[in-house]
Amino acid sequence: MHLSAEIIERKNELLLALRREMNGAVAGSMRDGGIEYGLNFGVSVPTIRSVASRYAGDDELASEVWKSGVRELRLAGLFIATPELLAEEAWSGAVDTFEVAENYVWSLSRSEEALRSVVARLAGSERLMDRYMTLMAYARKPQWFPAEEVERACSEAEHSTEPALQRVAENLRIRLE
Repeated sequence: MHLSAEIIERKNELLLALRREMNGAVAGSMRDGGIEYGLNFGVSVPTIRSVASRYAGDDELASEVWKSGVRELRLAGLFIATPELLAEEAWSGAVDTFEVAENYVWSLSRSEEALRSVVARLAGSERLMDRYMTLMAYARKPQWFPAEEVERACSEAEHSTEPALQRVAENLRIRLE
């Protein structure tokens, strides 16, 4: 696919703005903690959100930066994309870290319809990231889902051997109290 000059220019502007916020110590600490990205500038998520907000709703740009191996560009893509674009299966299927999963759900939760459609697709999956995103969606917007569905997922996560799922379930229980 041939990218337009405008998309290339916007992508480069975004990349330069994020590089200006680079924090090598944070990137190194993430790497030491086992969080691997193709390229990581160590920019905080709130800063990425702020920079990305200039491009909000530009789905063409969001799709392009999402494909990169750069942590900050991938996260920016989540904040730029419309919930309708994020609801497409290709996006949830490409989520590969807990950090991306959390921010994917955060961005998707701007639309009840989009979040509910993704959860309907992911809820029965055995893939760890799908289960994690489902629990995160329930924790973020429990009022949008049937209580028995949330309870079942919470109970399954509590009996899981996966610590990440157990933590989300524990936080979800606290939120529901």
